[in-house]
Amino acid sequence: MEVEVKQQEGFYLKAIVTDVLENSLDVVYDRGCRKPETVEFSQCRAVFIENAQQKRPSKCGDIVDALVPIDKNNDDFQAYKKMKIREIKGDFAVVCSVDNSGDGNVSALGSEVIPLDQCRHPAMCAQIDASSVKQCAISVPDDLVNYFVRGEDTFKMLLEAVSKVLIKFDQEDKQIVVKSFFAGALKKVQILKDTFLLHSRQKMMLLNRHEETMKMLAAQEPPDEFFEEFEVQTAMMGLAIGSQGANISSVRKLEGVKEILVDDSQRAQGFCKIKIYATNPEIAEQARNMLEFLQKHVKVPHDKVGQMIGKQGKSIQDIVDKSGVVRVQIGEENPEHGLVDFTFTGTRESIANAELMVEFLLKHIKEMDEIREEEEECKRKLFSSRHSPFPYPNNGWPSHQLNASQRASINGGATNRRVQGSKWVERVQQPMSGQPVPHNGGGKGGGGGQKHRAGGGGGGGRRSQAPQRNRRDKADDE
Repeated sequence: MEVEVKQQEGFYLKAIVTDVLENSLDVVYDRGCRKPETVEFSQCRAVFIENAQQKRPSKCGDIVDALVPIDKNNDDFQAYKKMKIREIKGDFAVVCSVDNSGDGNVSALGSEVIPLDQCRHPAMCAQIDASSVKQCAISVPDDLVNYFVRGEDTFKMLLEAVSKVLIKFDQEDKQIVVKSFFAGALKKVQILKDTFLLHSRQKMMLLNRHEETMKMLAAQEPPDEFFEEFEVQTAMMGLAIGSQGANISSVRKLEGVKEILVDDSQRAQGFCKIKIYATNPEIAEQARNMLEFLQKHVKVPHDKVGQMIGKQGKSIQDIVDKSGVVRVQIGEENPEHGLVDFTFTGTRESIANAELMVEFLLKHIKEMDEIREEEEECKRKLFSSRHSPFPYPNNGWPSHQLNASQRASINGGATNRRVQGSKWVERVQQPMSGQPVPHNGGGKGGGGGQKHRAGGGGGGGRRSQAPQRNRRDKADDE
């Protein structure tokens, strides 16, 4: 069912009605020149008089509906526009746009050259409303309900026979509803309805048998094969095949793997080809991941190598275990770039896991180093902000909290103490630094500062018992 919809620019676009509502129509524009939309009846008109142009040919000066291009870049987008025939040359007409002023005068605005049969008399079209839509219904037998539910393709034969109609299937009421602006179209539908239902039943039975045959054929035919081919370095083929063929045998046992072929004809060039045949692409990809071994170098800054390896190799062993790589080799330092190659050997997936863990660990190490640097900088600022790092003399300890030994230690030596009566007697012994120790004389030998018992000529002793007794007696006298 076709209509022409008036646009804001003033011209009319051809459109196909997809549904009839109470006061509007759902339309799809011809050749998709604009998006589908819902339009009111007042915007629409329909062509009710056909072949009138043959009875009343156009002539110069006529006001006509001319089908002209609306897009300069695409001549396929055309619309009907009110225009005036200025000149006719053979089968072509020169038409000019017109503007209806309030006094009924027509003024020329532009011109186009179009085929004469694209000029249509305005009286051939008429405005439509809800009452313009006519309809009829065809009752559907129960055995055909599921057939017509399939969609508009089931009405294709009827639509080809009767034009300018809209056909919808009402599953609830079990009937085919036909709508049109033309009573003649509905009359044709009534004539063809019995034949249409008979043909539809025959077509349904044939389609059902065809579907059953296709199902049986699909069950007998082997499933489609999916093919994967890739290259593996000759040095990696031992890992791909596995010890005594264990790895490739486990891949062959995967459900869905039909065949695995190894082509070693190019072994001299340093690689072999492996071909995998499987029932679906997921299985083929899984088999490839298990067989495709390779090596990849991951760059690590030389100053981070120790932390990357970890104490007793714990960190790097953790990466190997969790990623699934076969092994890792640590190369020599590159003096130009300051980087060290960590060469991982394994499947593509395991190497990707190892790369992920290396990057993660490097970021952690970098973050920890930055925190340590900030801490050291804070300490430097803290100690450089004062003249002395201690708020007290004596290396930061108040004197009343120090014992004799601590005070002697601060002054550079150790203290020997002994009890004399009820008093503490302290003497600071200078450290043995190679310098002579002062003393108060002694025997001829002048000996070095050993402690001796009272009497005798052991001279040179730093202290003797006699002077000490004199000092004690003197103290008692006082």
